[in-house]
Amino acid sequence: MEELLGDDGFDGESSLLYHLHNPAGVEGRAPWEPPSTRADSSGLHGALHFPRRPAPDAGATADAVRHRVMLVGGETLRVWRAVATGASPLYRNAGADECAYVEAGKALVHTAMGSIQVGPGDFLVIPAGVVHAWHPSAEEGAAAVPPADPGRRPPPAARDTAPPLRLTLFESAGRISAPARYLSPHGLLLEGSPYCERDLRYPETPRAVDARSTTVLTRHGHRGTAITYRHHPFDVVGWTGTLYPYVLNIADCEPVSSRLHAPPPVHQVFSMPGADLLFFTPRLLEYHPQAVKVPYQHVNLGGDELLLFADGDFSSRTQSGVRQGSVTVFPPGIPHGPPPGLAEATRAHRETSEWTLLLDGHERLEPGREALPMLDPDYPLTW
Repeated sequence: MEELLGDDGFDGESSLLYHLHNPAGVEGRAPWEPPSTRADSSGLHGALHFPRRPAPDAGATADAVRHRVMLVGGETLRVWRAVATGASPLYRNAGADECAYVEAGKALVHTAMGSIQVGPGDFLVIPAGVVHAWHPSAEEGAAAVPPADPGRRPPPAARDTAPPLRLTLFESAGRISAPARYLSPHGLLLEGSPYCERDLRYPETPRAVDARSTTVLTRHGHRGTAITYRHHPFDVVGWTGTLYPYVLNIADCEPVSSRLHAPPPVHQVFSMPGADLLFFTPRLLEYHPQAVKVPYQHVNLGGDELLLFADGDFSSRTQSGVRQGSVTVFPPGIPHGPPPGLAEATRAHRETSEWTLLLDGHERLEPGREALPMLDPDYPLTW
């Protein structure tokens, strides 16, 4: 039986999935309380620093679906963190795309369209409506760099593949995709894009699971429902179309270098309603004789700016407590930039070794209530 997975009604991207059984057969429903999306707007206005990740209870098994914690959230956008030690149940986000960035660890992600292996530095984009489950892997060691591509940079935390799985997830009430300026009128990546179709990884052959009475945890907005179907949603024998999960490793994104300091959007990876997702990777620095090689002090007015310090040299901010894995957030109206003396100290530098993710928000993001214990209360005064 055919199932049409369609975006924007019948006018957007779509895929056809071919099932062994009727995918609409519902056997039962039950309440499910998804991770909290409650935000806290009572705090003082200022920069935020989340130096800590969620900590699973001692002896307990945590998964990437039920135990994620919302760091910040807004009208159309939420940012989560998860530390997963075990497999998740089947899960569907009925109203939002998800983009998971793998900070460390490995996992096999099962979807109705097939399985995808992910590891450090991977972005996994999962369109709304795609049923999937996270299965962390105990495999250690990094995959060998292909000899045919000796210039490939290792991704951030490339050798940090041992459990647990550590994720930062971006949830958008709309399509997460390549920026429009990277795409042709037919939706293909242009030559000026920092990555191309060959850099993307797609699901392997569908599993065609033939089983009965299978429950899928379904999120719809702030609420959740556990829906039991008469047949397993992975009873897919094939699919075709343009709407599907895929993986991009950040090490396969080519950075941009220029004579003078370029604005951050030249490093954009994805676009989504409410924000742009950028990644600063190792690259040659500006080469004008009088170039200032650090960002200028700036103030966001239209939304929050979130930074994830993934790997590399953060020595300029270590005095403030920032380290690998830190997440900082700068709300509208708060000036921020490099610390005093850094512009002069880096004048002779030729390249940078940082791997830093930037979510350039177009809306206000309030801290999640469940994430408040993860905050560093002294961080706003380090500026």
